[in-house]
Amino acid sequence: MPSGTYVEARRKVKRTEEESDLGTEEIPTKRLRKRPQNAISCESSPEPEGPEQCVGKKRRMQPVVSPNSSDSDSELQHPIASTPTQSLPSVRCPPARQPQNRPEEGTGLNELKGLLSNIAGSLSRIEEKLQQHSEALGRIEARMSNRIEAVPSVLEDMVNLFPLSSAEAVASLEKLLDQAENRKALAQHLSLVGGSCFKDGVRHVMKKCLCDSVAEQFCFTGRKGKRAFLQLKLCGVINVALRKSFPDVKETDLSHCIADHLRFAPARRKKWSRQAAILSPVANVEDSRDALQ
Repeated sequence: MPSGTYVEARRKVKRTEEESDLGTEEIPTKRLRKRPQNAISCESSPEPEGPEQCVGKKRRMQPVVSPNSSDSDSELQHPIASTPTQSLPSVRCPPARQPQNRPEEGTGLNELKGLLSNIAGSLSRIEEKLQQHSEALGRIEARMSNRIEAVPSVLEDMVNLFPLSSAEAVASLEKLLDQAENRKALAQHLSLVGGSCFKDGVRHVMKKCLCDSVAEQFCFTGRKGKRAFLQLKLCGVINVALRKSFPDVKETDLSHCIADHLRFAPARRKKWSRQAAILSPVANVEDSRDALQ
């Protein structure tokens, strides 16, 4: 073997021992290698530079320590290339958005407006009702102020005859009503009876003045063999009294109500007779118990 070949082979072995990453069990320290400085390339220029340009620029080497210090193998030290600092691009902030009404908020606002409008309508209706009541109260006060305060003593004699239960009582009342003062006083007294409507007023006044046993003897115009209630002075007094209580009612309507009350008098009397017959045994039993005690 020539000497040149042997020397070259020794040089390759030496270089392999320094640069090889393969470890051996006999000599683990041969794994260590050191890269030559001329192999380091500078990143500042895209083209490789000569050794004379990279010598002055020393690069920091960050050692990598193996986690196990007891191991004979040590990690290689790799250079960490420093990246040049780049300026961050300016970020434009979007303009602030104006607050917008959400659909839910708009719906709630509409509901509130509707509720307020309903309340306002209810208040207006209440105000109208109060105005009507005030006007009705004014009419009642005016009506009461027109009534006679002085009641003649003869009025007591007429009131004591009510309700008229016989033909003789009717004749006595008609005799007292010959005087205008008595008719006026009795009309004023009967106007205080009142009622919720003019029909109730007619029914209350007629019950106060006549029993059903006497009312069935009369007819408003005097037909079918009955006496004419229209010819009695009491009928005129009742009309005046009801017109005082209900000034807006027509006289014909009052006449029809009076005629109906007289026409249904027999039916009312039979009804009360049946009820009295049902209740009479109970009354007799109670009377007998009281007598025994």
